[in-house]
Amino acid sequence: MNFLKKAVQAAKWIDGSPRRCGACLFELDEAAKPMSFDVDHDWERIYWSSETHTSTFDQLVRSAGRGCTRCTSLVDFIKRGGLRCTGIEWFPSRGWNSAQPQVICHLDGEGGQTKVELEICVQPEDCEGLIVEGISSAHPSIVRGTRLKGTTGGSEALAQAGRWLEECRESHPGCTGKIDYTFVPTRLLHLEGQDKMRVVLTENHAGPLTYAALSHHWSPETEAVILKTTNIEERKKDGISLSSLPQMMQDAISFLRGLGIAYLWIDSLCILQDSTADWLEQAAMMALVYSNAEVTIAATWCSGSGQSLFNSRHGEKFLDTDLSGTGHQRPMFVRRSIPHFQWENSTPTLQWNNANKDSVSVGASQGCGEDEEQKTPSAHALWPLLGRGWVYQEQWLSRRTLHFTEHEIIWICSQTAACECSFYQFDKGSRHGSPAFEETRAWNWAPIIEQYSERAFTQITDRLPALAGIATRYSDSVVCERYLCGLWSQNLPEALFWHATSLTLAPRPPITMPTWSWASTTGSIAFGYPDNELQPKVVDTHVFYSGQDLMGDVAEAVLRLEGLVVPGTVHYGEKWEHVLKTQAKALGETNPESKYGLEIDGVFSSFSPDYALEDQGKHFVPAEVAVACLLFSRGTVGSCDPEHPETNRDLNYVSGLVLRSISEDGNLYERIGYFAGEALDDAFEFDRTLGLAKKMVFTLI
Repeated sequence: MNFLKKAVQAAKWIDGSPRRCGACLFELDEAAKPMSFDVDHDWERIYWSSETHTSTFDQLVRSAGRGCTRCTSLVDFIKRGGLRCTGIEWFPSRGWNSAQPQVICHLDGEGGQTKVELEICVQPEDCEGLIVEGISSAHPSIVRGTRLKGTTGGSEALAQAGRWLEECRESHPGCTGKIDYTFVPTRLLHLEGQDKMRVVLTENHAGPLTYAALSHHWSPETEAVILKTTNIEERKKDGISLSSLPQMMQDAISFLRGLGIAYLWIDSLCILQDSTADWLEQAAMMALVYSNAEVTIAATWCSGSGQSLFNSRHGEKFLDTDLSGTGHQRPMFVRRSIPHFQWENSTPTLQWNNANKDSVSVGASQGCGEDEEQKTPSAHALWPLLGRGWVYQEQWLSRRTLHFTEHEIIWICSQTAACECSFYQFDKGSRHGSPAFEETRAWNWAPIIEQYSERAFTQITDRLPALAGIATRYSDSVVCERYLCGLWSQNLPEALFWHATSLTLAPRPPITMPTWSWASTTGSIAFGYPDNELQPKVVDTHVFYSGQDLMGDVAEAVLRLEGLVVPGTVHYGEKWEHVLKTQAKALGETNPESKYGLEIDGVFSSFSPDYALEDQGKHFVPAEVAVACLLFSRGTVGSCDPEHPETNRDLNYVSGLVLRSISEDGNLYERIGYFAGEALDDAFEFDRTLGLAKKMVFTLI
């Protein structure tokens, strides 16, 4: 804790020990009566033996009654906010490189919610000397924070967005140095015509031209105004009435006019939605559209176009209360914590910083309601846009994105991030910025796909087209060979070693896609770690497209592989349920709720199918069917029993892919799943399984 002592000494805030309130941990007013739970030393000593400090709501009330002005303000805030508080938990700052300090208001659980996060804020301009290396001498849980007023579309928000944009233009070479000034989207909406109540569709501009793009969640309101071959000429001639557009689009147009940007690209209004040819042509240009946009407006908190882009910051959720009192006489206030998301390193992981727990990934798998453990809104509920498949690409490609959330506007560009509440600091470098492709390497395609596969699609056929822009930019920045249905040829065979991670399996989608590609599934996936000596060899690839390769227009896609194969049997249904009940010891760590099983030479283990095998369709796989297990990797699992050390052992196991023969000659296979084979007892032990293997050359479709 020496860093805490140093910070307090550096602030030079007191001679001797302060008298602190044991309920709120602020320095007490001289006139306040002492109470048994007060603290007669510097606050940092409290955390020498504990990670947190807890006070009950009753203590806050009693302390307010004895004259602690900060407790009085906190009690007032809690009551005005309608919070059924039982206690407050104070988590201190641990310095700039550590987690934010947290204040947790515990609730009685009525209505399902068990806690609310609060923050004690000081305006950024008042932080000088008060917060040293991320630690405040005045209080363990103080953070810098700007008061939020009005609406996210008001004059203050507009002025702030304008300042961010101007500073980025002037001081961020990474955001301005790689623009293709010759590129202009085929169609744009002109926002600055003579009639301000209409916008006009324009075509085939000559560059250079400054325009913005809109990233939004399609909804029935969007479908009602899409561009078609039947209305394009009218919209070019007479324009579109603003009042006929969904509210979110109207708001975006209003905000961009305030920023002085005269052109806007919206996919639903700039691509002919009833023309396959135009859609394919325009979709192939997504990388250029978003990477050359001056800024992308993201309707991040909107679940549909009928919702307003803006939100009014009034009501209990946005309440803040001044904390007046002794000690540092700088304005402080308390409010509910404002959730944030961020990019981590160069991997596109959008996250929500949650109180005293790990960050939460924003993807389709997050669900739409609440975090069940915390009973707080889930990341997906807070930012529904970020879980969409098309939006993943839009976030990747945009140089600058202005996110409109329920609480505030957030700026993210290629070099940094900022927000109205000051959680992100514009001058803190690229820690929160979007990833730079120049820093990636070929093996980084795997985390891109893992994150992308979590996103949701209205049309599953869009899964590869919505990745085309990223693939284009990726191939421009990294030495790549051929693009093979969502994979790169230089990453074979390693890239074949993926497995489904979705908790609920869906049927295999009715699309033309090889089963060896992750794009043949509907849910999230993860890549494994193959063994260079064990993994199969790629003898040949035959992948042909009827259209553009990046768009996934597959005509034929087969791989010729050579590898070690072991015969096995797939189980599910009654027999597998019987195995789960009777073979518990043999199954070891196998998930007892596993719906599917794999048997190799009398040994059982669970395995991970790529889709719901029992679905009665083209890809139905009956129970007890014979399969071929393609060996791919080896691993080690150990047992440790302190009471019986003589039984401790390490087990080398084998894992791989599960294939099904679909030809009479046994040379043509399709992939149906993945097996890990890592149960502790009698698992797919490496030497034993390897002894059953035969080398085969076969075709995988």
